Amino acid sequence: MVSGLIEHIILRGVAILQYADDTIICVKHDLERARDMKFLLYLYEMLVGLKINFNRSEIVVVNDRNWGQIYAEMFDCQIGYFPIKYLG
Repeated sequence: MVSGLIEHIILRGVAILQYADDTIICVKHDLERARDMKFLLYLYEMLVGLKINFNRSEIVVVNDRNWGQIYAEMFDCQIGYFPIKYLG
């Protein structure tokens, strides 16, 4: 199960932000949930027939940036930093 962020402010939290063809997925620091998210993204690719370009994707880690490399390797993408380049 993937849950969102700021659940104390917004019911069920914020998990996905979308605008045009850009998507930001927000997940808590949890390697098991990250693996689940990666699996869901692959399922999406197979079911819908669209390919996610992980080479153009970024992982942005809040607070403990040491985990950034682990997540970037898991998702086969780059490490991003704030401020993020949105719609770019």
